[in-house]
Amino acid sequence: MTGNRSQIELLVVASQGGDRRSLGLLVRALQGPMLRLANRVLRDPAAAEDAFVEAMSRVLPRIGDFPEPRVYLAYVRRAVRNASIDLRRTRHHRDSHRALKDTRRLEGRSEIRTDPLTERLPHPGPDPELDAAQKQRARRVNEAVEALKEPGRTIVRDFYVAGFSYQEIAERLSISTTTVKRQLAAARSTLAARLGGGHDDEP
Repeated sequence: MTGNRSQIELLVVASQGGDRRSLGLLVRALQGPMLRLANRVLRDPAAAEDAFVEAMSRVLPRIGDFPEPRVYLAYVRRAVRNASIDLRRTRHHRDSHRALKDTRRLEGRSEIRTDPLTERLPHPGPDPELDAAQKQRARRVNEAVEALKEPGRTIVRDFYVAGFSYQEIAERLSISTTTVKRQLAAARSTLAARLGGGHDDEP
């Protein structure tokens, strides 16, 4: 039976017996295939390493709970996959939250400010002037976005309107996440200048 076991399974058995050297060798043996698994989910080698480390911190303390090495290795694979999915969700939530903050900051310079006291009073009904101002602002933002060059225009739409993460945009456009971030930063600067009340017309 022992002869049919893989090298990794033998390392599991040795590690379960308290062999600390075998435990280190086991982690190194798992690193390659588990990183590939994590990278298939995340499409980001650095993030895949984070997911691998997180998964190992969960599974190594439980190595003695699985008498059959193959069951333990299946548990390891599931833990790596779950850690990768959790990390992807966390990054997407963080990107979406950052997008909301960036949008508010972008529009903040042209936002109509109100007196805190008046905000507490009953709303008298639709304000035609405010409604017109909001529509005009929305039109200006849309025109400014439309005037952006590609791929900046598509990246802004995907990030702010569709809610895609950096990684998802990179995959859609076949570019790197670094390029997505650089293009988005440049687009934000351009939009801020165009929506800032005409400052780019000053000498």
